[in-house]
Amino acid sequence: MPINDPFLGLHQLSRHDLIVVLSFVGVLLLRFVYGTSIEEYTYLFPLVMVSTGEIALVWFLTDSLVIARCMRGVLIMNAGAFVVCLVSMVPLETSFGMNGINSTVIISVLVGIGLGVCFLRASIDASLE
Repeated sequence: MPINDPFLGLHQLSRHDLIVVLSFVGVLLLRFVYGTSIEEYTYLFPLVMVSTGEIALVWFLTDSLVIARCMRGVLIMNAGAFVVCLVSMVPLETSFGMNGINSTVIISVLVGIGLGVCFLRASIDASLE
């Protein structure tokens, strides 16, 4: 029996699709709300959307690791992201200016996500044995 949900298509948008849509619509909304003073900074919006999505994923992984009682994983995940942030911050900000900040967040949070997924996977595997 087919599901008759008019919003089903919206539920199937991936995070990347949402970032692309909001990157274009968000720029228009920012200009509408803040006027032309924000116009020179709208190029930052797409990477801000990417980093925001990644940070949400880190929060989800942190909560999942806490539920799995893997505090060591939470600590190492966040410490790893912090170390990568410290190492990459100056070179990326020097090279890319204001987008260097977003690039630093994206790269460091990706490392944290990778570590968090590894610890969560190990925790799940240990609980299944």
